[in-house]
Amino acid sequence: MWLCLHLFSLIFLFGCERSVVVSPAQIKYKFVIAGHAYGSHHETNPALYPKFLDLFKPQAKNYSFIVFAGDQIRDAEKRNTDILISQLDQLGIPYFLTRGNHDSSDYLYEKFKEKYSGTFYSFRKENEKFIVLDCIEDNGDIGEDQLSFFKQELETLGKDVKNVFIVVHELIWTIENDKFKGVAHNMGVVYEGGNFWGRIYPLLLSANKNINFYIVAGDVGGGRDRISAYYEKQGNITLLATGMGETVDENFMEVFITVNGKTVFNLVPLNSWVGRVLRAIARITEPSSFERISLKNIEAY
Repeated sequence: MWLCLHLFSLIFLFGCERSVVVSPAQIKYKFVIAGHAYGSHHETNPALYPKFLDLFKPQAKNYSFIVFAGDQIRDAEKRNTDILISQLDQLGIPYFLTRGNHDSSDYLYEKFKEKYSGTFYSFRKENEKFIVLDCIEDNGDIGEDQLSFFKQELETLGKDVKNVFIVVHELIWTIENDKFKGVAHNMGVVYEGGNFWGRIYPLLLSANKNINFYIVAGDVGGGRDRISAYYEKQGNITLLATGMGETVDENFMEVFITVNGKTVFNLVPLNSWVGRVLRAIARITEPSSFERISLKNIEAY
């Protein structure tokens, strides 16, 4: 069963009981994943979402780094891209970008090449490997060059790797799969085809079973009738999404790596309790909205 998350004060420690409080002594390091970070479709900010930036920037240096899961800019023209890079540099911590459907311009592509050698790449921190993939280049597919890269990354994982994070913009596991028709992510059913279940998933199944694989997407939260997050666990493979923009429970994701190699996820809401209630009440008359007015921790479909 898959779950859409709507209220995000809950912490998940996969493999253990939920609602676990992690003491500072247990934390080896922590980082953030932020999806759809330009925010609302109806605003005019050129780059990062002001609500997110105002909340995150003062505490940015508490984290080792931040990974953006695509759509970190509204329109990737040169002026906006320069503003984005300036905002990112001012965070004062390492940042890693994922290509989203709003991040397509020659100028921004050159920035990807300068910083990461392209729009798909990998890096490592402690006992964790991070693989960033570009699902925009081939309209929801992971292209052959990336598949070769991905396979090599999996085959060369060291014995000391405990967790692998695969970051991609779209919820690629929902494309052309009837099981996920009800998952209201930002792009809906725009893409056709999709090779996640035929090409990506088998590679993960054949990989080391002692490694936890987390696939994190960022294309949620951007519309009033969209979901705010996603979670589904299949053995050692976990599917996740986090995003912001217009939903009551728009959020970003904190990830804690504990000293014993466990991974803890905390979805941080951008709206206060009062803000959530007011935004929910404002949508009662919107029949197209899938948002639940009763503020539940987890909504199961």
